Amino acid sequence: MESVDFRIKIDPAGYVMEKRGAPANAWTMAARRTLEGVACAANNMPVFTPEGAVTGLATITVTNSWAVTRSPWRSPAGLKPPRIY
Repeated sequence: MESVDFRIKIDPAGYVMEKRGAPANAWTMAARRTLEGVACAANNMPVFTPEGAVTGLATITVTNSWAVTRSPWRSPAGLKPPRIY
């Protein structure tokens, strides 16, 4: 199993998942997801380590015509962040 750090960049249309790797330990896009009918925002770009930790705490806000949902992402005592579908 490859030991790779990932980070998530939230934009209004969805999110981009990036992984850190060669060359020069640079971030490269691993996946992009567009979420129709919702608007997304975040106050940070969390980094997920292979050990399951999250660095750079973030609050992710997802809004649609019915509601606003805010989800804090953090890793106290080894808790893992919410799963992204």
